[in-house]
Amino acid sequence: MLIEHLRHRRPGRFAAAEMLGNLRVAEATGPLIDVLRESDGLQSLPVMEALGKLEALEAAPSIVALLGHSSHYVRHGALLALNRIGGPLATPAALKAADDVHPVVRTWAFRVLAKHGDHRALGRLAAACDGWHVHAALTGLVRLADDSLAPTLAQVLVTTEEGRVRKLAGRILARIDPRHHLPTYDPDPLVRRVIVWVIGQRPDPANIRTPSRLSSVDN
Repeated sequence: MLIEHLRHRRPGRFAAAEMLGNLRVAEATGPLIDVLRESDGLQSLPVMEALGKLEALEAAPSIVALLGHSSHYVRHGALLALNRIGGPLATPAALKAADDVHPVVRTWAFRVLAKHGDHRALGRLAAACDGWHVHAALTGLVRLADDSLAPTLAQVLVTTEEGRVRKLAGRILARIDPRHHLPTYDPDPLVRRVIVWVIGQRPDPANIRTPSRLSSVDN
């Protein structure tokens, strides 16, 4: 009955779309996409939300098209749906949305990149480490660990005042080759402990002197 509401464009079809999403009715994907293509502005929000809950990859092109809508609510809703769906269109769409004029849309663009971004997002996430979106950027860089990130991550490690950011930077540094970028000394004991931990994760005898010096400062 709910799917018929969608197919015949009956009153209450947007409420039906919301219910179908909540019920995870996969058979509703096609009719939901059809309704989305005909929806105007804010009417698209419950339809995109339903398609996101269904993780309907085939809906991604129609959802990406709404990232150009004049309403930031619609653009935000599109990114929320893409964050659930993922797929090959997520990275290029979120990279473009990262330049959106609205801060909420930009925030969710970085969250999509953090969750689904491939190596095309590497540079943008690295650049975001020097700003408000550093935590979201680092959660993405944990997946995309690359040796080229070492200078950026070392800088984050010694400059951030957020413990969760420092730990994330340390986790990524432990997965790449940071030896030419980690400082051999830092006045902050919290930073020193993270550096010792990072070096301790890498079984390289050449690194033994560095943690010894750092730990001796704390003794």
